[in-house]
Amino acid sequence: MGSLLLTSIQSHCEPPAGYVLDWSDEFDGSSLDTNKWNYRLLGPRNDATNTASAISVTNGVLTITTYTDGATNFTGMIGTEDLYMPLYGYLEARINFNDSPGEWSAFWMTSPTMVMVGDPHAYGTEMDIVEHRAVNANNVANNNRAVANIHWDGYGSEHKTVGSGLVGSGLSTGWHLFAVEWKTNFQNYYYDGVLVWGVTNSTAQDPVPPEAPVSQRSQYFILSSEVRDNNWAGDIPVGGYGNRASSTTKMNVDYVRSYTFAGSSNPVMNATKLGGGNVVISFYGTAGLSYVLERSTNLLTWANVATNIAPEGGLVAHTNTTTGDAAYYRARSN
Repeated sequence: MGSLLLTSIQSHCEPPAGYVLDWSDEFDGSSLDTNKWNYRLLGPRNDATNTASAISVTNGVLTITTYTDGATNFTGMIGTEDLYMPLYGYLEARINFNDSPGEWSAFWMTSPTMVMVGDPHAYGTEMDIVEHRAVNANNVANNNRAVANIHWDGYGSEHKTVGSGLVGSGLSTGWHLFAVEWKTNFQNYYYDGVLVWGVTNSTAQDPVPPEAPVSQRSQYFILSSEVRDNNWAGDIPVGGYGNRASSTTKMNVDYVRSYTFAGSSNPVMNATKLGGGNVVISFYGTAGLSYVLERSTNLLTWANVATNIAPEGGLVAHTNTTTGDAAYYRARSN
């Protein structure tokens, strides 16, 4: 099955002009690279239990398998929180969905402060690049299309969202490319290189739909499959999804890649955690300008980390700093 899937991978769609590769995982090993990914939210979630056993890497493909053991459903979720958190860029994954009723899979991004209310530009948003289901809430086939969404102001009473509605085509079989181009003033979402949805940043501090905010802070990747009965993905099959060996309910991922825009008039930063309290900031600015890098622990007060940063036409300046429990970075020209 794995080798057959690999032979059907479509040709790669190049990112827009001006972007350079900053980070990727091609899943070339035999297990999850925990220098790049964390197992996320292990334990009960909705109508399944997240487990590391649902995650496998074989023949250049990461697979999240949703399965049933006894009366318990199991699935998995991984993320790059505190390991890699880009700010802006062209962000993509190549995915083969094999979803089943009662379950859905997604490639998305969020920030550690997305649950804070009142300023989603600073706190970040949930950016659903693609959410794919086999059926809708009425158990009608839905697997040829998918949705993209932006959520903000947490998940409580202040929660807000805008979305694409069902977009794309032919997503029920084969490999497909899902991407977002994220800049300061817009986000455009692409399926197989075709623009399927986009939003322009609202200047309101806390936009009200149909207006939407574009996050202005670093966010992290998530790959996930989830199970929830009698919800927007329909009903769990009687008897569940089969055991781990026999289940065909799988999310296969060929790669995740993050491109940054070199030579931007606005500086672009990506953060990668090194361990030992250190973080590397990959910095892209404009040749001839000088920048100041600042750090905050509360998004209110900012302190200089480095001055007179002068990237030469998009080369990367690495700055090591010691982080506390939470840290935020921004850059400005002198």
